Formats: sequence, structure tokens, C-alpha cells
Amino acid sequence: MERTRWLFCLCVLASLALTLPAPLVAANATTLLLVVVSSGALVTSWVYRYLTGTDPLSFDVMDAAAVLGFALACPSPTVAFGVAFSALWFRAVYGSTRRVVLHGAGTAAGIMLALPLWGLVPGHAATVPAGPVLAALPIMALTVVVARHLALGLFGQEQAQLRDAALARLGTQLLAVADRDRIREHGWETVATICAATPGLRVLVVDAAADGLRVTGHAGPFRRLPSTLPRAILPGSTPAGEVRPLADNAPLAGAAGAGSTMGVHRTAGASRRVDVDRRAHRRPSRGCRRPPVER
Repeated sequence: MERTRWLFCLCVLASLALTLPAPLVAANATTLLLVVVSSGALVTSWVYRYLTGTDPLSFDVMDAAAVLGFALACPSPTVAFGVAFSALWFRAVYGSTRRVVLHGAGTAAGIMLALPLWGLVPGHAATVPAGPVLAALPIMALTVVVARHLALGLFGQEQAQLRDAALARLGTQLLAVADRDRIREHGWETVATICAATPGLRVLVVDAAADGLRVTGHAGPFRRLPSTLPRAILPGSTPAGEVRPLADNAPLAGAAGAGSTMGVHRTAGASRRVDVDRRAHRRPSRGCRRPPVER
């Protein structure tokens, strides 16, 4: 996945460099300022997103404004499509699907807004043909859909590789360990890695206590980690090795997030593992440091 992000970053920077001669050749003082400021803003946004793996909403807004400024600086708004299409591919591999779609809409809006503002820029004609711009909008929408679909496939492949690597590493570690505590430690490290590689997956381990169920371990991100849970969440009986739905999801809804599906897995001992799977995926970013991807 990192190679894909690097390639898309290089592609979008190269697209800007190849497109810049068009506005620079016909530039006047106003359009030169527009092209310098807008290009600087776009490069800043792309490099920041690549280096940090984050997708701040403010940068999406800046991208839309920068595309507008770049389109106004060009001899024709259609010249900006040379940068816009590469930017859509680059943006597709960061953040949630909803944000990717909003970014695409903002990019399209920036170029469209250049049509009514065209005559306000010194050196431009009073109007510019809208047909070529409007004709490219469906292709932009198709690009967003295809790019995001491919990105989600790459995310899934990367996450599967991380899970397989974690399980393979655990198997190797267990061959050299006989101590029970060390085995548990390696096991929890693997559980944490699998949760990190599986957007929406969280795990709680609970033991019976006088005041209910005491949380003795957890993996995956929780909004608010509970210390105890009511016994009523457990199904009537869960044979060892089986997974059954919780009798009551409400006590964990605030901790895991709305829309979660949960199950309880009873071990051979007294401990129970509660698996929380929230199918509102949030992603990954660079390697394991990135937040999960939202579909």
C-alpha cells in the first residue's frame, strides 16, 4: 500500500509540474499570483497527507479553493483537469469513503465555480464555454468511484497480510516459550495486532465478580473503556469454544459505538471474551500507525 501512495503522490506532483507551463506562459500579474499560491497550497496538502497519513477536513477545503484558483489562472478552466484527475486518485487512498466523495465534489465545485468568476480575472474574456467543463464532470465522478473501489481492495489485502503475519509470528514465538505468562503475553500482542489490522474489531476479556463482570483485558480502540459490565449482557449459557450473540448490547454501545454487533466466546475456564465488531470501518494510514479506513 505504501508503494501505491508513493506512486500516486509522485504522479500528482508530476501532473502539476507538467500542467504549470500552460498558465505560466500566458500569465499576467494576477494569474501569476493565483498560480503560485494555488500550486503551493496543493503541494503542501499532498505532501502533508502523504507524510502524515492523515486527512484533515481543512485540507480538503483548501484543495477545493486551490483548484478554483488554479483553474482561474489557466488559459481555460479545462486545463485544471490535468491536475484534478491525478489529485482524485491520490486522495482515494486516504481517509473514509464519505470524505473521498466530498473531496471529489469539492474539486468539481472548484472548477465549476471558475465559470461564473472567469470574467473577473484581468486578461480573461467575459465568459468561457461551459460545455467542456460540464462534460468532464461525469468522468470525475467515475474516477472517484473506481479509484476508491481499488483503494478498498488494497486496504483489505494489506490488512489480511498484517493478520497473517501476526499469526505466523505468534506460531514461531510459541515454539520457543513454555511459560504460561509469556504465552498469554504473546497471545495478547497478537490479538492487539489483529484488532489494529481489522477496522472495527475490538475485544474485551471479562471475569465474573461480585458486582458483575470485571474487565481484565482489552484490545482495539474503545471510546470509553468500561471497568465492569452487568451479567445480563451474557447469553444464558455458552459452551466452551462457541460464539453466541450478547443478550444485551446496550451497555457496550457507548464504549464501542452505535451499530455494533457483538458476540461472546467462552473459554475453557471462567473467562469470557467479548468480540465487538463495528462495521463502520475507519482506516489505516501509513502501516500500522494509520487510523483504520472507513468504508
